[in-house]
This record gives sequence, C-alpha cells and structure tokens, in this order.
Amino acid sequence: MENKSIYSKLLEVQKEIMPIKRTELNPFFSSKFFDVNAILAALKPILNKQGLVLSQPFSTNEAGRSILETWVSDGATGETLKSYIYLPENLDPQKMGSVITYYRRYAIQSLFALEAVDDDGNVASQPTGAKALGASKAEKRGVAKDNAEHDAGQTYEPIL
Repeated sequence: MENKSIYSKLLEVQKEIMPIKRTELNPFFSSKFFDVNAILAALKPILNKQGLVLSQPFSTNEAGRSILETWVSDGATGETLKSYIYLPENLDPQKMGSVITYYRRYAIQSLFALEAVDDDGNVASQPTGAKALGASKAEKRGVAKDNAEHDAGQTYEPIL
C-alpha cells in the first residue's frame, strides 16, 4: 500500500464528501443550516476510510485566551493539520456552548471546504435600518479592525 500524504488523503475526502443537507431551522432568521452532528455523520466514515482522525480540543494561548482547535491527523504518518480560533471572553456557560457549537461547525466546514451557504451567519451580520445606509468611516474602520483581529486568530499549519 502506498504511503499518501495527509493532503492526498484530504483530497480523497473532498472528492467523496457530498453536500450536506441543511435540515435545522434558525427561527430568528427563518433560515436553515446543518448542525455539527450532521457534518460529523457525513464526514467521519470518509475520514476513517482514509485513516484520518478529526479532533476539536480546547486550549489556551500564552496570554490565557481560550482557543478552539480543530485537528485532522493521519493515523499512519502522524501528520497533523491544525486550525485555531479564539473563543469570546466572559460569556455565560449557555452562550459559550452556543458559540462553541457554531465555531466547531464552521471550523470543520472551512477546513474541509464543505459545500454550504452561510444562511444563518449572513443574515445576522447584515446591518439594519439607517445605520446600514450611513455607517461612518470610523465605524467601518472598526469593523475592518475587528475582522483583521478575528482573521489573525485563524491559522492553518501543517505539522510534519
């Protein structure tokens, strides 16, 4: 049996995985989404066939900030692909649970380039009313800064 790299195996996963049907309803935005369990149910058998393991542990950085990690590891070679996203601070446990579920779902979706439309996130992130029409330059700069800080927390690094 040939020894494939983790990237070759991920390519095989992407070739085999079918679009995941959105079955869950977001009542706040009248949109549908797929939950993390639907993603895992579709993805895990294909990952197992390729000898890949998916894990999403929590950790903290040097400053003590909480991080959700998403790992895909090759059971045969030990190669690992990791993604990190910072978790918001100072949320009550129920809100934190919702955030974690949301981040888990989108981290997996992003890491595997799963086909989906951002139904619930797109609507939620759109400004409404007069502010949508007249956001000041300072407000726009603040959003750009927040996005840059968020993007800085999302990294992918192969570990060989």
